[in-house]
Amino acid sequence: MLSVSRLFCGLTVGCVLSACSTFEPEYIACPDIRVKEGAEKAVMIGADYGHYVTMRVNGVDGTCTEGDGFTDMKVELGLLFKREGENLAKAERVPLDVTFAFLNDQDELQSRYVYSYDLFIPNYQAESYPVAIINIEVPDNTRVVFGLGKAE
Repeated sequence: MLSVSRLFCGLTVGCVLSACSTFEPEYIACPDIRVKEGAEKAVMIGADYGHYVTMRVNGVDGTCTEGDGFTDMKVELGLLFKREGENLAKAERVPLDVTFAFLNDQDELQSRYVYSYDLFIPNYQAESYPVAIINIEVPDNTRVVFGLGKAE
């Protein structure tokens, strides 16, 4: 005979396991995203030790889910950092600014978003390949153009 506690435990485990699949988001095709020509490179000064850091976009990828009037895009922005200078023994903090512009079919600016964050070049390294994870809301019927730096 099946006890009430075993039945309750079995039902609880079954409910938990079946509910796990409902937490997986439903992915959709992302809007077009491209780097603006001439804005794929930038030079910054390290925040802690003043090294000159040349950065460039090394690749971009996105995963998207549908929102209400927008697409929720998780952007994975691959970068290449190269620093010059002496005393590379310490990690260097590098301010990163990326401007995202949302354009309609007539290439008219609909809105823009500036992402600012600090990334690092590790100890004893002149080069680094960080990946910035950036979540943006892309308005419906727009495409994304981005560049390194803050657009005014």
